[in-house]
Amino acid sequence: MRLALVLLLASAVRSEDVVVRYMHILSEIQSRFATTDVVSEIENTSGNETEVVYSAELPENAFIKSFYLERDGIITQGVIKGKEDALVDFEEAKKNKKSAAHIRESNNNIFELKLALAPHAKIGFNLTYQEVLHKKNFMYKHIVNVKSNLPVKELEVNILIADKHNFSTIHVPQYEDGIGALPVDVLLAKTKDEGVIMQAATDETGSIVYMSYDPRQKFSNGQLVVLYNTTEPKDVTELQVVNGYFFHQYSPSDDSLPVANKTVVFVLDKSGSMKGNKLKQMKEAMMEILDEINENDRVNIISFDKNVYRWKDEAITLNVESKREAMKFVEDIIASGGTNLALAVQEGLELLKRAEDKQSSFMPSIMLLTDGQPTVGMKAHKEIVEHVNTLGHNYSVNSISFGKDADYSLMKKLGGREQPFGIARRIFENADAQIQIAGFYHEIAYPLLKNIKIAYLDESVDVSTVIAAGETNYFYSGDDFVQLGKLADLPSTSFSVDVEKETANGIEISKTEVTPSTGCIEADLISQLDDVETRNIQVCSKKEDPTIGNFIERMWAHLTIQKYEKLKDSATRSEAERKNVATMIKKLSLKYGFVSSQTSIIVVLDESGEEVPLEERDFEEEQLEQDAPGTSSQDLQGSDLSDNFRAPFKASSLVFSDDCRIHVVLLVDRVFRRKISAIRATRIVSDLSQSVPENVTVSVGDINNDRWIVIQGGKEEKLFEIVAANKGIRQHLMILSEFAGNMDRPFQYLSNLSPAFNKISIAKTSSSLNTNELIKLRQLGKANIIKSADALSLASTMTC
Repeated sequence: MRLALVLLLASAVRSEDVVVRYMHILSEIQSRFATTDVVSEIENTSGNETEVVYSAELPENAFIKSFYLERDGIITQGVIKGKEDALVDFEEAKKNKKSAAHIRESNNNIFELKLALAPHAKIGFNLTYQEVLHKKNFMYKHIVNVKSNLPVKELEVNILIADKHNFSTIHVPQYEDGIGALPVDVLLAKTKDEGVIMQAATDETGSIVYMSYDPRQKFSNGQLVVLYNTTEPKDVTELQVVNGYFFHQYSPSDDSLPVANKTVVFVLDKSGSMKGNKLKQMKEAMMEILDEINENDRVNIISFDKNVYRWKDEAITLNVESKREAMKFVEDIIASGGTNLALAVQEGLELLKRAEDKQSSFMPSIMLLTDGQPTVGMKAHKEIVEHVNTLGHNYSVNSISFGKDADYSLMKKLGGREQPFGIARRIFENADAQIQIAGFYHEIAYPLLKNIKIAYLDESVDVSTVIAAGETNYFYSGDDFVQLGKLADLPSTSFSVDVEKETANGIEISKTEVTPSTGCIEADLISQLDDVETRNIQVCSKKEDPTIGNFIERMWAHLTIQKYEKLKDSATRSEAERKNVATMIKKLSLKYGFVSSQTSIIVVLDESGEEVPLEERDFEEEQLEQDAPGTSSQDLQGSDLSDNFRAPFKASSLVFSDDCRIHVVLLVDRVFRRKISAIRATRIVSDLSQSVPENVTVSVGDINNDRWIVIQGGKEEKLFEIVAANKGIRQHLMILSEFAGNMDRPFQYLSNLSPAFNKISIAKTSSSLNTNELIKLRQLGKANIIKSADALSLASTMTC
């Protein structure tokens, strides 16, 4: 999926004057669901107005969740709308000469930001995307793409993984461009990256690992890849439940299942565009694949340009002699001519049908490799897919789009025609391309099961919502099988489950009872790690119930949208059915806030109602143990403060009405150890403005770099005036801080004022509070400690 953003601003182009001041990336993974925040700021270092396009790469199946822009102290949040509505708003902004941005889906996974910068101007953005990880070859692979077409002055990558099981393997190979496309076995053999600092902790609720990567060198494009596996038991079904949605994992034991036979027809592009290195790499990959073909598998090969060329009239098993002949057929391929893709796929399917009519196999499939778009015969996607469907040969079409010009969207349509779904991969031409091609084949070389069906025998599950997480209906060695769905209204302490699966020996059915668990992690487990930030990991409360959050529900929505996207372009469906599918994609995307084929993000700058104004401020880096200029902490003892700085009343002595009106004083500490914490604090304030109940009013102030309290244009005197003016209603004090700067001065004022508050809450923007910080907080009396700050956790404290 290509996620392209165009920001409508025009000016002279001088990209050499533009730098990325920092790029901070945080990925949080729980039960294979990954949420990644990219926080960055772009600066024009010149004295001239400059236009530039900033681009970054997203993972293949990721959906954008949210997007913020920050310019001149103003945060503007993108709004997800139906693509037609978003386009209308974008055109209206253009008409009114307003700066606007439009993020939409296209064919590649590139995020582009086009913008104009005034002399010495800065603009920041926060992009959040989510994806579901799939286990391949016994490993989960999480790829962080660190790519920028502009120079990056500061890079920081943090990855947090939480799971209910222990980790059996965690490996981070050396940071390198393009490394994420390599097979698991190749990555595991690579040297680990010494720039990654790792912390880990475990208890009875699960395990957690936190990785920090700081290159400590000049920035270069690349990928940070994390491979990990957990110790979940084999041949056991496990079910996690969070907020009415379930995650069901079935992990058959590879040791107890025979590898089934398959019939494969390799369809190889030999058109003129394959000349040179691409043809050489394809041949090298095929030599490795043919050398490792299972003795029970049948194989045939065709090559194609504008015509089709067969190796054999029928698929055969390979012995020493026939293997040598197959290799010679591949070696003799010469690139020339056009690309008749429809004819090649037709020929491959007909050869496959001929072989299956003679003797059926467990997994009949095509493996198609092409580097371009159709240039001969049928060219339109719809025409080609409809033609292939009319052949009536419903076999998997697994495909590799080789190079930047390959028609990857067509490959996905051919693979997603109907069950059994095929798998489409994109491979770019580089030094490791032949390894990637062979590695893709190895993923599908060892089929163990197919047509897995898990039936829920009671009424606890809404069966209409159940969806499988896999790309195909085949189960390969090293995979696991996952289903998600929604629970019915009836609560249940256990689930009766039937598992039906087809193996090489026939159909097997087993029945089991599954006791659900929560996927949450205890807060105490996270607190064992040093300086860890988390926003998207589900944390258990003291009552062992999950806190607010819906990662299983969002994972379900994510996979459901992907399923509908596959079905949307199916030529076997009527136009009315395709419209209904598109409507479902739009409905789910709008409900859960995803950019999809039916939705996009619109950002209109300087438009009232979409902005959260903040005072202009420049966040400083670490300022530990610094006092306000000309003032030491000894100079401001509470007894020395004038009568202006005494609590105007005691909340405990007042009687309040029953309508539960609340005034909240929110003070944001503006000294941070890291830039990402500063941006997160700003975002929390932005999100909070949209989360507060109607009965709550909020006065936002700062604890500035000099440790003064600044609010509504005044300082401490103004704060005391504001509190006094709201005597008739309940008042809460809320402090958002990383405790990176000295808090003695503001705490002396706030401790004097604390009797006027009904509730005091302290929220730390990064890790939980340490012992020294808790001691300092005693100055404020009894305070509610929020260990992991986010807008919802802050809003949840605003109660009577």
